[in-house]
Amino acid sequence: TAYFHDIGMVNFTEMGRAVHSEFAAQEIYTVALDKYLDIIWNENCGNLAWRISDLHQRGFFQEDPKTILRECLALVPAHSKSKFAIDVLNNKKVLRDRIIEVLQYDLNYLYYKKQLKKLDIDSTLRNKDPSINREIRSLKRKLLPFKGKEKTPKTQSVLKRLYNDDMTRPYRWLLSKEPEILDFVDDITDTLRALRCADAFRQRGTSFKTSGGYQIFVDQYTGNAVFALTNKHKQMFMLESDVPHAVGESNIANCEYTPEGDLTISFYTGAFKSKSGLDLSVKGVTMIIYDIMCDVIDSLILPKNYRGKNKISKKTPVNIILENAHDNWKYSRLVARELVKIKSSLLKRIKYTTPLANIPVKEKQRFLNAKTISWNKTQKKQLLKKLAKRGYKTERINIEKCFNDVKKISLANGEVLLESKTPPGFVYITLTDGLAGIPLGGYGSFKIPIYSFIGNSSVIAGTERNATAVARDSIELLMLPQEIYLNYWHDSYSEKELYQALKKAYKLKD
Repeated sequence: TAYFHDIGMVNFTEMGRAVHSEFAAQEIYTVALDKYLDIIWNENCGNLAWRISDLHQRGFFQEDPKTILRECLALVPAHSKSKFAIDVLNNKKVLRDRIIEVLQYDLNYLYYKKQLKKLDIDSTLRNKDPSINREIRSLKRKLLPFKGKEKTPKTQSVLKRLYNDDMTRPYRWLLSKEPEILDFVDDITDTLRALRCADAFRQRGTSFKTSGGYQIFVDQYTGNAVFALTNKHKQMFMLESDVPHAVGESNIANCEYTPEGDLTISFYTGAFKSKSGLDLSVKGVTMIIYDIMCDVIDSLILPKNYRGKNKISKKTPVNIILENAHDNWKYSRLVARELVKIKSSLLKRIKYTTPLANIPVKEKQRFLNAKTISWNKTQKKQLLKKLAKRGYKTERINIEKCFNDVKKISLANGEVLLESKTPPGFVYITLTDGLAGIPLGGYGSFKIPIYSFIGNSSVIAGTERNATAVARDSIELLMLPQEIYLNYWHDSYSEKELYQALKKAYKLKD
């Protein structure tokens, strides 16, 4: 489905883009696709061919197994949130009717009908704007030649070959009440949900080029999007645009879900050379985040009769986690402020996290896969007391905020926690013995005591790490994003304060 869903995007006309999802479904019902279906079937991709064959042998499918495979793949238009709203995906009868219509009718006819439906608005509005009525009349004229000829010849031969002109036969399994088929339907529609989310999350910019083959990146002077357009003569033309959607996409580095189901967004940059450039970028990025958020959260709304174990619904609290831009931590706050203007209910659901773009892959994955700790107040106070005994200054630590986004991790014997000469991103607190430090400069390794901060010096200085830390046993640690550490944990002694602390530590009198 991922390979097939956007093949219609090669047509860059307005109509081509508008019906690209229908084009993909129809293409799967052509003779030219038979050979590709045979490859997918023979390779048993995703175990789908075996599962369909098994259900067919047990009498749950009436049609030929390869026809069922074709029907599954032809559901690709459901990747389009505008064409197949979540209510359509969750209503199997409506989904069946919609896909059968797509397979049968001419793309031009479907396009004009859609445009006409868009203009079918309140008559009072049409009276205020005569141009709407003119557009309606124009579209109706374009539909006249289709009268009685709405069906497309493109798919008719394959439809006839498979169903013998009986259009009650396609997708009967979508209406089945058998538990085995209901499970199969849930798996197919869940795949489409994942595709809808992936489609919304797709990366733009310098790492992945657009379907047109060019890069999009942000101009840090103006905040505008810059398109690097190349032609067959290998000439490059830099096109600059202040269109809000382009501006927003040019500065979105990545979007993904955490294991808890929260939506995380990262940015290429937060530092702009002018206030106008900063403001433009913030508003464009906010618009894109809100669009993505609506797409992916709605796509995970499940029907009441969903049979899967891990249920997600519209009531599921989803947090929007904004990665702080590495060069301007205020940028994410400005984006959050704009998001709250659009939807005030997001106020308590927006969180911030450390920038992960330059973090070593293992550390990044470790952080994303770990779960945030849920300690009670007593547990938090006990840790602060133990840190204080190690000499750290803890009196002014805000216990309500310092554990935000802090995660607990485990390391096996021999596993590397962090490496020297890597950029700082996290600070760690050892909860058990067994961690060894290997410093640069040719010094020998040393044992790191329990309840120690690891990696805090490089975070404070903003420099590369000067040591490697390796587990010499199975150990547990807390993982603190650098911003959390700097804002809520880091506190240094003045000379006077250090004097008093040392007096207390060595039990000295004046």
